[in-house]
This record gives sequence, structure tokens and C-alpha cells, in this order.
Amino acid sequence: MRKAKVKYVIFSFEMGDYLCNEDNHILVFDTLGLAYQYLQLRHQKPVPAHRTNKLVNPDVYQAPFKLLKVC
Repeated sequence: MRKAKVKYVIFSFEMGDYLCNEDNHILVFDTLGLAYQYLQLRHQKPVPAHRTNKLVNPDVYQAPFKLLKVC
């Protein structure tokens, strides 16, 4: 019996849909790390300049996302 490979998609709560490419095809990632890397490169907010050395954990992404497993 062959085991199905698990892949990942990203759901954007702001758009109410899955993230798609230019051709309107849903983006499917082979690993969870690749999905996180895509979010970091395209949807991460720039870290604001702080007035003090104390770092406050800013909201990291522009919108809430959920990563889902697909087969």
C-alpha cells in the first residue's frame, strides 16, 4: 500500500480564500517549511523601528493565516 504524500495550503482569513498564484491556481507546498517561507517572503510586516531597546512582539503577518494539510 502506498502512503499519500501530505502537502500544505494556506488559507487567508482576510481574503476568505486560499492563496493563489497569478493564474488563479491554489498554491500547494510540499513541506510546512516552504509554506512558512512563502508567508515570510510575501506577507510579513516590516519590523517597526523601536525607540527603546525593549523589543515588543509585533504582529508578524499582514493578515491571519491558517496552514492546512491536504493529501
